[in-house]
Amino acid sequence: RFVDSGWDTRALFKYLVMSQAFRRDSNATPELLEKDPDNKLLARGPANTMTAEMLRDNALLAAGLLSPTVGGNSVDPYTPHESKYRRSLYTMWKRNDPNPEMLLFGVPRRQVCSMEREKTLTPLQPLVLMNSPQFVEASRVLATNVLNEEAEESTRMKQLFFRLSGRPPTAAEEKVLEQLLSEQRAYFDAEPEVADSLTSIGKVKLDTVTEQTHSRPEIAAWTMVANTVMNLDAFYMIR
Repeated sequence: RFVDSGWDTRALFKYLVMSQAFRRDSNATPELLEKDPDNKLLARGPANTMTAEMLRDNALLAAGLLSPTVGGNSVDPYTPHESKYRRSLYTMWKRNDPNPEMLLFGVPRRQVCSMEREKTLTPLQPLVLMNSPQFVEASRVLATNVLNEEAEESTRMKQLFFRLSGRPPTAAEEKVLEQLLSEQRAYFDAEPEVADSLTSIGKVKLDTVTEQTHSRPEIAAWTMVANTVMNLDAFYMIR
């Protein structure tokens, strides 16, 4: 087909990406798994975790904190550039002092040549997603954006989930998240100092309008919901 098309590379790529094999997702029935356990027949698509750079950039993009600027000098990963963060592509890399969070998600150390990036799933990775100042900050900013843009609570929940996962939540997922929101509201209402501490994390601070419109405990509760979604399969897996 490639030769017959006159070596048309564009047509070949289009043919590949429109094929059924390319468009399959990673879900498979028990029957398919039994027939093709190693996926040699391409009965299903691959399921891979996002790379360290993709995870960071996706969280910042969902929160509206990712700068679209192309080119320029490298920056520290935790330093905002005009109130927004540069893409991971532009963050500084010190061979003898690598970013520990990036290392936990499989980034090569670069002290030796690495032909292929290692794929890992460790308990330390969700700890980064739950506790890293950058991911907590992204959760808080996303939460405030959703609170400011949407009036209905159900719509807020759907928007928050969609921005992080690219799909609406299932009924079961939405029910669990609503219960979590209720529990977090009760907790932060009883612990306002904890709410103040949580909503102060990060370089980008709460704006005056947001603070006048929404209480800190309410923002903190939604922050925890956003951070919980960041720890779901729907956020960090590519299917």
